[in-house]
Amino acid sequence: PNPNDGRDVTSEEEKIAAMDFEKTYHDFGNVEEGQVLEYAFKFLNSSDFPLIFSETKTSCGCTVADWSSKEIAPWKKGEIKVKFYTKGRTGVQIKTISLQANTLEAETRLS
Repeated sequence: PNPNDGRDVTSEEEKIAAMDFEKTYHDFGNVEEGQVLEYAFKFLNSSDFPLIFSETKTSCGCTVADWSSKEIAPWKKGEIKVKFYTKGRTGVQIKTISLQANTLEAETRLS
């Protein structure tokens, strides 16, 4: 369902987009300390409005996230590329990426 419920949308603030991720959690499994791990979280802008990212934050400086494009057209796919630098990191690690965009939920979290 369209979150805009058929309303006449006139202001940019009311143009709500939607991100449908294939998955929001990725497990790299057991790895050796010192590796640089990479993963791409893939999603679809499942709305009639452009999806516009305003900010991406990571829970640690050892994690870097980059979006494929700052703006994703309606009904098009995009991805958030993540790199995790394991140097000096041992044991179980859970890192999060917080995305801010013009979606109904102000923030989306990936792990």
